[in-house]
Amino acid sequence: MHMNKKHPDSSYENELRDLRQDSVVHRLSHRITMVSILIPCLFCAILLFAYLDLRDRITQIQTTGAMDVETFSQDIVSKIESLSYQYETLDSSLTGELAAIEKSFALFKQGRKKSEQAIDNLDRVENR
Repeated sequence: MHMNKKHPDSSYENELRDLRQDSVVHRLSHRITMVSILIPCLFCAILLFAYLDLRDRITQIQTTGAMDVETFSQDIVSKIESLSYQYETLDSSLTGELAAIEKSFALFKQGRKKSEQAIDNLDRVENR
């Protein structure tokens, strides 16, 4: 047997082993490249989804807030109109009552004046 000589099969096996290792390294390199591309893309997709969701929520909050402000504004206008009507009613009622009180006061003054004159006349008659 020739042990010192290289077998042609041995060199073929070494080449095959080297090719397999190269193939494994190439596949691993390809996978790493794909992962290094996919991770940033997934990260960007997640950021985009979060941004769009946040934008929709903010728009919804703004719309709801605007509707709440509109409802609040309408309530205030309604209450102001109601208070205005009540003020006008109270004003006209008080104006009528004030006129009646002034009339009664004038009649009271006249009656007091007549009473004072009657008392003065009685005092004169008695003092005579």
